[in-house]
Amino acid sequence: GTPAVVVRADSLAASYGLRSSFDSRDDTMAIFPGAVLSGLYRIMGDVRQAVSVLSLVTQALVAVSVLLGLFILTRLIRRQIAVLRALGAPDRFLVAVVWLFGAVQLWAGALAGLAAGHGAAALVSWIISGRTDIAASAAIGWTESHLVAAFAGLCSVAALLPAVAALRSPVTAGLRA
Repeated sequence: GTPAVVVRADSLAASYGLRSSFDSRDDTMAIFPGAVLSGLYRIMGDVRQAVSVLSLVTQALVAVSVLLGLFILTRLIRRQIAVLRALGAPDRFLVAVVWLFGAVQLWAGALAGLAAGHGAAALVSWIISGRTDIAASAAIGWTESHLVAAFAGLCSVAALLPAVAALRSPVTAGLRA
């Protein structure tokens, strides 16, 4: 319902003059699409930075909760670790078992999260495309893949802490548990 006319002036000064003459009237308005897009990109850039910070904070909280979960797990399997130690299992074997359990969980969770995120982004872009007739697409790029790999890799290295901590408890206390 809103009529629009695209006008191109011969010079930049003439463009500003046209804009001024249209804006001075009550029933017309002139806009520069470049200025509107610039403002939109500025706002979107600010939103993107905020989402990036929020993402980093969320990843840190997830890493801490996974490590706490691994510490709790080592407390739950304290008796089995003590039995293995009493039977003469080497410390490197026990560290490897606890670490591998944590690392497999981390990588499986990271890959499942990546797949779920891709699915959610594809669904949202499909809904947006259907409602606005603007083609929106979501794809997993190298940036996302590198972030997931870096996060899971760092958390896998940090998973050595609960594995080594499992060896700190005395064997007798573990056998009584």
